[in-house]
Amino acid sequence: MKICAKCGAHNSDARTFCIDCNETLGDPLSPSEEAQMRLDTNGKVEDLHNKIDPLYVSVFDKVLGILSAIGAACSLVLIIVCGISPGGFDSVWFQSSGLAFLCLLFAGLDALVPQILWTLEKIALSRRYDNVDDIEPGRYYGIRRKASILLLMVIGFALLAFNLFDLQNLWLGTY
Repeated sequence: MKICAKCGAHNSDARTFCIDCNETLGDPLSPSEEAQMRLDTNGKVEDLHNKIDPLYVSVFDKVLGILSAIGAACSLVLIIVCGISPGGFDSVWFQSSGLAFLCLLFAGLDALVPQILWTLEKIALSRRYDNVDDIEPGRYYGIRRKASILLLMVIGFALLAFNLFDLQNLWLGTY
């Protein structure tokens, strides 16, 4: 295989001139260079295929999942602090911290392991359809998944920020 230096087109070894731009071609690639190029091309095709899968975990999803996990850990600490504060487990802070924890936990799970919620979705679909194992998530499911992750994160972090601000005021005696 020969690769055109001008336009990058792939040509057969028998060609002297590029099939696309008619530029003179150089020497053919060595078998090891050609094998490496095929591996790189197959990897790029695989990446493109994965990116259209609604259950594909992108770098953005990984970042959201890690942020959600950090927020859930902070909420868990806040739940413990609220449990030992005045009012204990009956306080509004404890309940809203628990809600923040659940929102951030589910956002993180959906961002990092979307197959779990898709399995639950298939169980719900099994009531209406036969052969649910053949059903694949569509584009709308992927959009809805991303929107739910973002919404749960916004709610979770808003509750977390509210609780931190409110507890700070309670402990400083500004109430």
